Amino acid sequence: MKGWPMGAVAQPTLASVRQFERIHVNLTGIAVFGGGATSVRVLDLSYGGARIELPLPADSYGATTIASLRVSQVLQMRVVWRWSRDRQMGVEFASPALARGAIAQLVAAQQPF
Repeated sequence: MKGWPMGAVAQPTLASVRQFERIHVNLTGIAVFGGGATSVRVLDLSYGGARIELPLPADSYGATTIASLRVSQVLQMRVVWRWSRDRQMGVEFASPALARGAIAQLVAAQQPF
């Protein structure tokens, strides 16, 4: 492989096995859990899911009970918990195909002109 030292073997990383490219954003949203809802900051988006930041550690909300994510009036999706660490959480969109248009619109709004 070009750029790799002779004999080196590329190890798969989480980023290399992702189905969709992540786009860094800075958006506010609402995460709905089994016991209520809270404001969140959306740190990145892909067509498959999002990484969000919560006001308190994820365990405080019962992270695995997350049901949906709403970002402005554009995106409201059912989500599935995938991981959480401290105040950050990764969620997967239950219906990624339905999220494509909304995500494209949100990302385009974040791009500088």
